[in-house]
Amino acid sequence: MVISDEDSARAWLKTQPHPALVAFSARAALRVLPRLGDESKNEILKLLWRVFRSMIISTVAAAEVLDKEEDFLNSAFYSTAADTWSAFADAVFSAHYSTLGEGNPEIAAGVLSSSVLLRAAGYDDDADAETVDWSELAYRQANSDAKFLENNHPAQLFDQPLWSRVPMPLALANSYDKLTAYHSSKSEDWGDFLAFFLEWYSGLVDGQPLPWELQRRVALIDQAIWETGHEAIAKEIEKIRAKFNLEKRVEELEAELRRASLNRHGIGGNMPPELLHDAPVAQELGIVRQPVQDLKVEIAKDHPDPKRLQEIIEALATALNKGFAWCLRKGDLIVDTTIKWAIPTMGTGYLALNPEKLEAVIEAVKKLLGVL
Repeated sequence: MVISDEDSARAWLKTQPHPALVAFSARAALRVLPRLGDESKNEILKLLWRVFRSMIISTVAAAEVLDKEEDFLNSAFYSTAADTWSAFADAVFSAHYSTLGEGNPEIAAGVLSSSVLLRAAGYDDDADAETVDWSELAYRQANSDAKFLENNHPAQLFDQPLWSRVPMPLALANSYDKLTAYHSSKSEDWGDFLAFFLEWYSGLVDGQPLPWELQRRVALIDQAIWETGHEAIAKEIEKIRAKFNLEKRVEELEAELRRASLNRHGIGGNMPPELLHDAPVAQELGIVRQPVQDLKVEIAKDHPDPKRLQEIIEALATALNKGFAWCLRKGDLIVDTTIKWAIPTMGTGYLALNPEKLEAVIEAVKKLLGVL
């Protein structure tokens, strides 16, 4: 099957499962999203959060990370879709609509329709040379997506550059430059929300999307926050990112603790020398593990307690300081022991000798505290 026009696109779409329809629709809409930059400033302020919310819902729905969220998808669509004559917005909201129910090939085909894409690209519907070139390009990109979806999971489609083998068309690139210029102006009208929007979109253009779990959490931001305005949305996204980053730093630290335990018990029959039994790490690293577990419990809550987080920071800092104090007492013995145990120099030995992961967790907790 080769997609070369609207009819061939419709025929192919009728053979595809719902997730593929959603991914296909989302990619088509993402290609025309830069046209937002050609709207008036007031219209952009009105549409920015709406089109972003619709598009991030479409992408995470295509990646199938919105498990059992049918009611959310419906309510989000009807609260987000705006009355507008903008062709790019028609494509965006149509892509969002394709996430509902079991999927409708006609909706997906409509996102790709010639009239929408041609107008969205800044051309008239008259069949002049530029129009024909754009139409062929749009369908070539759609065909590339279709071929990929034949043998791959829909989420993997977003790991491919949005424009296959060609740069973003000049008309769209100029529109996108207008959006980035608004961000560069540091206007208070946009706050930090436009910055996140551009980071998110740039990742999708390059085939390097932000982590799906992070995107899922942003997509599920409460409706009341979305409607409050860009400043409130940006603040909530900052909280989400700080918490997400902290979770990742905790995972890295726990992996470090597991490696430290393996090294302590020896690899290939090599047991640690008795001389190190007074080290904090020789006591099963318990002084670090308990506050880490307490931290995991706290950040699993919808609203972590700042006072409790501060207590955990102090406990982790105490563990870190004890490790440093032990290192100072042992001096050259550390080097000798590292050689005897064959502990790699990349941080897989005792935490006292490799504090980076623990320091990263402490800094991430402080970051979260700063945005709560």
